[in-house]
Amino acid sequence: MSAAPARPSRLFATLGAFAGLCLLVGSAVWVIRERAHRAAVEPDDRSLAAAAATIGADLRDGDGLVFSPGWAAGQRWRFVQVWRKHGLDLDSTLILGDPVDLWDADGFARLWVVTTHDYGKKFSLPAPARLLRRSDMGHGTAVFLFDVGGTRTAFDFRKRLADASVQRQQADGSFTTCTWRGAKFDCGGEGWQDIWQGINEVGNTRRECIYIQPHRDGGLLRLVWTHPPPARVLAGRVGNRLWAVRHEEGSDLRLRVRVANRVVFETALAKDDFAYHPWQAALRPDEAGADVAFEFSADNIQWRQACFDARLLDATGAAVPASPAAVAPIPQLLPAVAPAAQPLRRPVPHARPR
Repeated sequence: MSAAPARPSRLFATLGAFAGLCLLVGSAVWVIRERAHRAAVEPDDRSLAAAAATIGADLRDGDGLVFSPGWAAGQRWRFVQVWRKHGLDLDSTLILGDPVDLWDADGFARLWVVTTHDYGKKFSLPAPARLLRRSDMGHGTAVFLFDVGGTRTAFDFRKRLADASVQRQQADGSFTTCTWRGAKFDCGGEGWQDIWQGINEVGNTRRECIYIQPHRDGGLLRLVWTHPPPARVLAGRVGNRLWAVRHEEGSDLRLRVRVANRVVFETALAKDDFAYHPWQAALRPDEAGADVAFEFSADNIQWRQACFDARLLDATGAAVPASPAAVAPIPQLLPAVAPAAQPLRRPVPHARPR
């Protein structure tokens, strides 16, 4: 008697071939859809080449550049070439923060903004920025040129970090100082104890600011600038770094800002606060040229890494006080909150980024 035909094996082979065909077709469809999606949300080669050429035709020393949104497919190399042809360095003029904050555009005379797709329809900058022109590059890409109104800065603490004195409070209440070495303050311990300025992830974007972390539970970390130029306003930004927000360890971070012996601003950053908070304080005429101190502390310093930026605005013709005696000394320990303090409302906690 002859054996029955192997119909189940043939059926399985047919089903396997059909499944393979479906997988192949599905993969092809997925690739086509992904390419279509990228084309819908990213600029193409032609539009970016046109954007670079448009900027290159009118680029000037003192211009800044922004990509909005800050996508990774902006083909930055095209703009690097344009800046080089004009003898300029793109890295020193590129603003990374997104959304754009005119604080970061300080010092530029004009600001170029390259946008893609529908972002250009809703893009704007507040006063004193003034739109000079808008150019359509095709494929949803647009180039804006703004006059950003120059600068009000009399003194930039971040750019003058080397002029500061960094003081660490010891257990007995006394202070030791850190040494400026290279491009940072070397505080003699692990790298997280050093004080430096550069690009940090803060406020859900990248910004240039001064990195700090208190060195001892309950102790002050103080940065002091002596006799800066006289000005009418002290303003700044402060926020937790990304790695601080991602960690449960530690406690709220406190900042207190003093001009001479007056507390002009203070706040406490919750552990899960990932905003970059603006603040400012009006200075009194008798505080012209007085010492400025930024004091940071936390009851538990674990992962309490923060970033801040500050400037004196609106220079005055007032002279620096004649002698150190004219400026009240900065106390070594935090007293009770002064009535002159202008605290930010503590932010409402929110989910940590992962």
